[in-house]
Amino acid sequence: MKFLILGLLMCCISSSFAGKCVIAENGKAEVAIVIPVNAPEPLTFAAHEMQAYLQKITGAKFAITTNQPTAGKAIYLGETLAKSVGITLKGVARDGYIIKAVDGNLYIVGKDDRGAHTDIPGKLKAVEKASFSKLKMLMPAGNWTFERGTLYGVYRLLENFGVRWFMPGPKGEVIPSKKNLAFSGVIKEQPYFETRRISGFLMPYQYYKSSRNRNRDFSELKTLGFTPAANILWMFRVRGSSIKIPLNHHPSSTDWVERFAKTNPEYFALLKNGERDINLKKKSYRSHLCYTNPAVERETMKEITAYRAGKTAASLGITKRADRYPFNRGWATGVVQGKIFSVLPHDSFRACHCLECKKLDAPVGTPYSRLYSKRVWTFVDRFARQVKKVLPDQKISCLAYSSYSEPYPGMKPLPDNVIVGFCASDLKRPYLLYPKGKFSEFVALVEKWDAMSEGPLAFWLHMLYRWSKPANDAVPLHIPKMYKKVVDVMAKHGRWVYIQQNTDSVMYELFNRYMLMRLMYDPSADPDELFNDYLEKFYGPAAGAIIDEIYADIEKRSEALLTARAGRVDSWNKFYTPEVIKTYRTKINEALKLAKGTKYATAVKLFSKYYIGLMEKGQADFDKNIRQAMKKGASKTSFCHLRGLIKIDGVMDEKAWEKPIRRLPLYNNIDGAATKWKTRVAVTRSKDMLYFGFICPDPKTMSRKGGDSVEIFLDPNHDHNSYYQIYITMDGKVTDVYFEGNGEKGNPGWTSNAQVAVKRYADRWVMEVAIPRKSFPENIDRPTHPWGANVCRTMSHPPRKEDRFSTWSKMIRGGFHQADMFGHFFFVN
Repeated sequence: MKFLILGLLMCCISSSFAGKCVIAENGKAEVAIVIPVNAPEPLTFAAHEMQAYLQKITGAKFAITTNQPTAGKAIYLGETLAKSVGITLKGVARDGYIIKAVDGNLYIVGKDDRGAHTDIPGKLKAVEKASFSKLKMLMPAGNWTFERGTLYGVYRLLENFGVRWFMPGPKGEVIPSKKNLAFSGVIKEQPYFETRRISGFLMPYQYYKSSRNRNRDFSELKTLGFTPAANILWMFRVRGSSIKIPLNHHPSSTDWVERFAKTNPEYFALLKNGERDINLKKKSYRSHLCYTNPAVERETMKEITAYRAGKTAASLGITKRADRYPFNRGWATGVVQGKIFSVLPHDSFRACHCLECKKLDAPVGTPYSRLYSKRVWTFVDRFARQVKKVLPDQKISCLAYSSYSEPYPGMKPLPDNVIVGFCASDLKRPYLLYPKGKFSEFVALVEKWDAMSEGPLAFWLHMLYRWSKPANDAVPLHIPKMYKKVVDVMAKHGRWVYIQQNTDSVMYELFNRYMLMRLMYDPSADPDELFNDYLEKFYGPAAGAIIDEIYADIEKRSEALLTARAGRVDSWNKFYTPEVIKTYRTKINEALKLAKGTKYATAVKLFSKYYIGLMEKGQADFDKNIRQAMKKGASKTSFCHLRGLIKIDGVMDEKAWEKPIRRLPLYNNIDGAATKWKTRVAVTRSKDMLYFGFICPDPKTMSRKGGDSVEIFLDPNHDHNSYYQIYITMDGKVTDVYFEGNGEKGNPGWTSNAQVAVKRYADRWVMEVAIPRKSFPENIDRPTHPWGANVCRTMSHPPRKEDRFSTWSKMIRGGFHQADMFGHFFFVN
């Protein structure tokens, strides 16, 4: 679909133009707002929004009526009233609208649904009053899926008069004061992308309390009036999509574990140990499917046909999330809506080891980004062909994601009823496209998937520079040029867009969110024009010019930082040094003086406190927790070759555990002090194995019933990003996870094959661990290439509360999952 502006759009007070509609003159209303009798709920809401904002702009009071004015002119809302003057919505896509002046009247027309699910004021009021658990039922985007084209036309007209909604809440809107308003000509617009969504739709205060970002200022949301209801309304005002494309994980959305784990375990992946991938005790466990089992296709087909037949999700026993989707008959909108059904596997794909699935294994050495592509896309291809025989107009969707991000060698184009969603490896992250060749790699992979697809692509992008990455806490990014380049690529190849964005700071992401929403409606929009409009209207001409200087410097530093793939240390020591941030503080203090006493003062204060202030907190946090620790030196040790043999029995009495084996001390993760109980970890290696010996003092060892654990973290690539975690309880239970980096969820499909033995003594417990080196595909062994590494202990009953979590790496403060702060193992003989 192409974005269209047909005719001339203008705001004037002259009466010389024949079709002009004079809305207000000298602060007096010249029109009434007319809606049809029994108007659809969104249309009635549109009338009230029009009334409220016209009054704020002009000071005049505008009547809303269902009657034809006996004298004067009117603003007519909705298709019913526009038909009399020949205005129809033929050729106007969903979320499009027509605004047209005819004989002194103004018509605003879009497609509008009706019914209880379209009651915007009622639903917003319910959101405002809801508890956190209730919000989970009210907030899903699918519950706000209804046409509201006329409302979007109203917002477009108000934008023409100078109104802006830069962020949710009253502090984010700009309303000009004008005594005279008029409109001439016609606007006919429709969005380029059918879906245009940005994450952060659900942003209650409680959500942030679980944030891993210790620099998060929880007062920001309250100060800004940024509530879940305000955010929904903002998404309307910037004309976010009124429909959602299903691209979410299928098995969890349709209760496969609950329905089939006990009766049909063969539906689930066969693990190496011969068991099925089922865990009924752990709610968060993702049970993966066997995608060569014909029954998996049959059950999935039943779901599609039941939905298309108008049946409820409960009719198939799908009830776990039904109360969240009352307007979709209990079906999760992330997996099915309209004529699109998602067959996306679980996160962190875990391969089935049955004979049929093993036939689809990739060769040894295949990159992780296409390790399981043949398994997933063979299933998608085969199932799509079956669906087409039964429901020729049905589409199925699946993301190109994680270990199936790329087409496998020899892959043929997919059937024309498949929608491919691009969410590929690190290429789905625009901020990672700065190093030489990465943007070209992104474009090339998009083109490959386009060639595999009969229709346009969907895009699911991660603009999550700081999300789940403590290394990037409080580091700002301002990269509008890269965002525009990526949008241009999506516009060439796609039709649907969903963007996950940082939600740790509203002010950091304010312009990014606003710009992206505008670009998704109209990719031809100029980011520089949008930015200059934002600076002038939000901060004022004088203060805006100074804030522009700050943004320009941050943009330059952002691009350099991302090109260099800078980590935490370089971010604060080279790019955002104390001197740089002091310069920003000096500039913003000058802007505060210029804005004082003006309508722009509040916005400038917000930028000062929550943008520059967050950078100052980040620098102070780095100085306290990292820079000071760096003065003591990073943790590093020689990973020596053992002399003799080790038996894994929990005793550690072999001579091989003696010198030159290193014994590593642990420090608490609060201030880096040595723990009261002196935990020691011995490390050594052979040609084929890595050995770890944990000596864990505890005077009540014999009475402990569990709860204590140790963890081993290894980064063989030494990229400070991807790593392996081996988590072992004091009872010897092992949990393995591989983290591909960039904040992605861990993949429990990786197995360390660790041998573990634990022995308890009166005053300590001892654990021996042996890990085959072949468990790590990298298995790099040379003195010039250290491994990033860390060993940690968690105590349920520590002698001091600050000793609960301890770590070998002196640089760690807070959580263990900070790959850029790991210590180093050097492989020496």
